Amino acid sequence: MKNNLIIRVDDRLIHGQVVVGWAIPLCIEEIILISDRIDEDAWLKKTLLSAASALADDIDIEILTKKNFINVLKTKSPDKKIMVVIESIEDAVYLVKSGFSISMLVLGGIHAKSGREMFLPYLYLDSTEMRAILDLAKEGIKIVAKDLPGSKEVDVISMIMQKRVT
Repeated sequence: MKNNLIIRVDDRLIHGQVVVGWAIPLCIEEIILISDRIDEDAWLKKTLLSAASALADDIDIEILTKKNFINVLKTKSPDKKIMVVIESIEDAVYLVKSGFSISMLVLGGIHAKSGREMFLPYLYLDSTEMRAILDLAKEGIKIVAKDLPGSKEVDVISMIMQKRVT
């Protein structure tokens, strides 16, 4: 199953770039958004599902809590191409600590806010996120920044190490 999963961190969740820029060109069959916050808000959940379905009605879209994700994933066909969207590096840490195996994590949209440094126009990280990324990399997870599938992969670990040295 792991080979057919794309795990993307994007604090904007499901939006046009995720559906049109990623899911359609990569022939993704299902998008799973992992968000406790969205799952608990019926109106926001319905709005996100409707908007995403309007962009690509042939892609299944599911919103799950972090806790339910691992159990639900076990029921999926190993051949199904799935994109998992999480809101934060913290969510990736939670999944790994819960026993979920991630081979590659794509950072595609972590935007500016107080305390974050700019690495790329779509990638801003604070010191806690940088430490968490380095810890995830120690687990053997490849971590790249990439805004679209055709874009060049950027080695996030090298960028963090360069910032820490300078």
